[in-house]
Amino acid sequence: MHDQDGAPRLSNRILDQKLTRFLLRRCLDGVAAGLAVMLGLLWTDVGGVGGLVRSSDHGVLALAMLSFAFSITFGSAAMGVAINGLGRRGGGDDASSEPAPVRVAAEAASIRAAAEAGPRGPVATPAE
Repeated sequence: MHDQDGAPRLSNRILDQKLTRFLLRRCLDGVAAGLAVMLGLLWTDVGGVGGLVRSSDHGVLALAMLSFAFSITFGSAAMGVAINGLGRRGGGDDASSEPAPVRVAAEAASIRAAAEAGPRGPVATPAE
């Protein structure tokens, strides 16, 4: 995984950069969506929140706190959706995509022994 001098291999660094850019992009998408939802709620004055923020002496502080909360919530949700979609064909952008198959090597003897053992392990038979 590392070169002789201890630095990560180039392919690992490129993969890390791609993953970081992917997650940062999804986070920014979520933050933008969160701020849009927050502004929509304030503009339509759902529950009187918009009026409270406008009439408050500390309206800027309230707006900053709401912006932070909506940004964190929607940004992390967007990143979570993106991470969960990474194992699907097409990179997770297609909601109707099927899970990608994964090959797993197994030995027939170990599979047979596990099947005979059952879900609780090997069963001891009483001596007669």
